[in-house]
Amino acid sequence: MKVTFGLPELDKMLKEMLHLNSLIVIAGHPGAGKTSLASKICYENAKLGNRCLYITFQEDKRKLFKIMKNLGIDLESIEKEGLFKFLKLPITFLEVDKLLEEINDQIANFRPKIIIIDSMNTFLKAAKEEEKRAYLQNYFYTLSSIIDGMVVLIAELPFGQERINLGDIEFVADAVLIMKHKIERGLLVRTLELRKARGSPIIEAEIPFSIVQGYGIRLHVSPIIEELPKHEETIAPSCNLLEKTIGSMPIDYTIYISYPPDMRPGEVAPIIIALAVANKKRALVISYRYSSMAFKDLVINILEQFGYDGESYYNHISKYIDFIGINPFAFSLSELYQKEIDLVTSGNYDIVVFHGIELVERTLEPRYLHKLVNQLLYLKSKGKLVIRLGSEIREEIYRMNAAISDIVLKFEIPENAQYKDCRLMIWARGNPRYYASCGEIIECVRESIEKITVSRGEARG
Repeated sequence: MKVTFGLPELDKMLKEMLHLNSLIVIAGHPGAGKTSLASKICYENAKLGNRCLYITFQEDKRKLFKIMKNLGIDLESIEKEGLFKFLKLPITFLEVDKLLEEINDQIANFRPKIIIIDSMNTFLKAAKEEEKRAYLQNYFYTLSSIIDGMVVLIAELPFGQERINLGDIEFVADAVLIMKHKIERGLLVRTLELRKARGSPIIEAEIPFSIVQGYGIRLHVSPIIEELPKHEETIAPSCNLLEKTIGSMPIDYTIYISYPPDMRPGEVAPIIIALAVANKKRALVISYRYSSMAFKDLVINILEQFGYDGESYYNHISKYIDFIGINPFAFSLSELYQKEIDLVTSGNYDIVVFHGIELVERTLEPRYLHKLVNQLLYLKSKGKLVIRLGSEIREEIYRMNAAISDIVLKFEIPENAQYKDCRLMIWARGNPRYYASCGEIIECVRESIEKITVSRGEARG
C-alpha cells in the first residue's frame, strides 16, 4: 500500500485510490470536519513514512496544531521528524503563476507523497479567466502523477448547498467526498457521502461519522453481511417449559421478548441468567432503562422473592454476566449501534441482551430497520445469541420485531384479568405456538434458579 486515507474503512472501500496516483476532493459545509479528515490523512501517512505538504490560505498553524492534537493528531511530532510541512500563503498572493511556482518549489525541496490544498475555492478565485482556470485544473489533475502520490483538494460548500462548483476538477477527480452535518433529536449528526470513487464499487454511499476527542474522525460503517456462515453449536434452554416448546437453540438465534407497556416481567431475568450460567457462556446486558446498580438490585430482589440469598448468588452470576446502562438519546442511531458492536466484540461475549428496546424504536425512523437488521446479521455471523426485550408500544413494531426474530416470547394479560393471570405465548421457528400459564412461568423461573444453584455448587467444588 503506497498511501492511506488514515481510516481503515475508507481504505477498504476506496482501495483502488491507494495504488494509483489519485486526486481526491473533500468538500463540505463549514465545520463539517474537512480539515480534521485532511489532517488525519496527513498524520497517518507520515507515520508510514510518507511526507505531507499542507498548503493553506486561512488556517493558523498554532491553532490548527492545538485543535488536531486534542483529536489525537499530533502534527507537531511529525513536523519535527521532517515528515510534515505547513505552508500558509498570503491571502493577497493570488496570481496563478506565482501560486504554482511556489508550490513547485516546495515539491522540489520537500518531495511530498501527500499534498493538501486548503481550500480550492481560494485558488479558483485567483483564476478569473477561463484559460487560467483550465490551466489550473489541468495542473492539479497531473500533480498526483508528479509526486507519485495523493493530492487532496478541500472545497467549501455554503450551508444548504450540495453542489461543489469546481468546474472540471469534479469530473477528473478520482474520488469526491462530501462531508455534511445536520441536527437530529437535538444531536449533531455528521455524514460522509461518497459521491464518486473511480474503480471502487460503493456499497454504502452515505456513512455517518463522528469527531472523537483523542481519535479524530471515526466512521460508523454499517456491518453489511452478504452471506452468513453456518454455526453448528447449540445452547440448552433454561427450563423444561422452553425445552419442550423450543428445544436446543442454535447459538446464532435472535430471541424477542415482548410485554405490555404496564408490565415489567422481572421473572425473565433468572431465565436469561441461567441460559448463560448453565451453558457457561459470557453475556453482556445492555439496558436503555436501568443502571448497573438497578440491575443488581432487580436480580437480588427476584432471587430473594424465591427464597434465595440474592447477594451471594449475584456474586456468582457476575462472573458470567456484565451489565451496562446506556442513554440511547445521547447518541445518533449510527453511533449507538457502533458503540454496541464495539462493546460486544471487545468483551468476546457469547450472548448479547438488549433491554428497553422500545425507547430506541419509538419513532421507527426509516433508517432504524436498516441499521437493526445489519447489526443483527453481523452478530449472527459472529455466532452470538441475541435477546431483545421491550414493551409492545405499537402493533406495527411488535410485528417487525417478530418478523426478524427466530424465537418470540410474548407476555399477555387478557382483558380485565389480573397480573397473576398473565400467559406467555412461545413461538420458535418451525414450531407451533404454545401458550404457557402463569404457573408454568413460575416453575420455569424456579428451575432456572436451580440451574444457577448447581453451577454455583460446581464452582465452589
